Amino acid sequence: MRPIKLTMTAFGPYAGVQTIDFQQLRGRNLFVISGNTGSGKTFILDAICYALFGEASSSDRDGESLRSHFPQDSQLLTSVELEFSLKGNDYYVKRSPKQERKVLRGSGTTTQGALAEFKCLSNPSIKPDSGSDSVTKKLIELIGLTAAQFKQIMILPQGKFRELLTAESKDRSTILQKLFGTEQFEQIQELLAKKASALEKEKSLLQIRLTESVKTIDTACCPELNSLLSAADIHRDAIMEKTAAALAVDKQAEQQCQQEISRLEIDSEKKQQE
Repeated sequence: MRPIKLTMTAFGPYAGVQTIDFQQLRGRNLFVISGNTGSGKTFILDAICYALFGEASSSDRDGESLRSHFPQDSQLLTSVELEFSLKGNDYYVKRSPKQERKVLRGSGTTTQGALAEFKCLSNPSIKPDSGSDSVTKKLIELIGLTAAQFKQIMILPQGKFRELLTAESKDRSTILQKLFGTEQFEQIQELLAKKASALEKEKSLLQIRLTESVKTIDTACCPELNSLLSAADIHRDAIMEKTAAALAVDKQAEQQCQQEISRLEIDSEKKQQE
């Protein structure tokens, strides 16, 4: 995901309308957000995260507390607008937190609920959406990350990169899997495991049926059956060997998929530590 333009209105320390045009970077992938303590650096990250997911990047701020205390115009409502590009399309999202505003007629105030709107700027076939929960769900599907995962790998203010490194193995594995698209290997592994399990059950069932069938045969009355049973045993052993070989192949393929997943996770962790 690449931000194009961010507009903050009465948001955090920004009393009026503040716009950041990321296109001025001219494609540069590395840049620094710098400034004095309290100048609003983290609120830029808060604004991006809030626009996408309806919550700030910092756990100690919620939507309603993002309203600026400094606007001279009391009718200026808090909102965040973000234009960004992803997978060849340009998108626009706007959010406003729950806040008090003046009534349109007369005096007094009323509470305005949280608002959200989403649309694709480059592809009219992608339907626009509105409503806070609906827009959040849409963006999670589009980006492929939840708010918590986005904060861990995309927005890491003030040393929070350590949270990813120290996350539980299961959580880190899920994040890295989404980030590097290794879901297909896990799906192959699951399919091979199911196939191996089915073959194992079929093998056990055939063994039981064969054993029960042999018990019902009286070989004393028909000597020729001895040779037939011997041939059947050889045939059974051949089937069992083929089944065992198939299980071994599936198990090896499953192990290779698991090794590939582990390798990608280890490589990712090394790159992040560097």
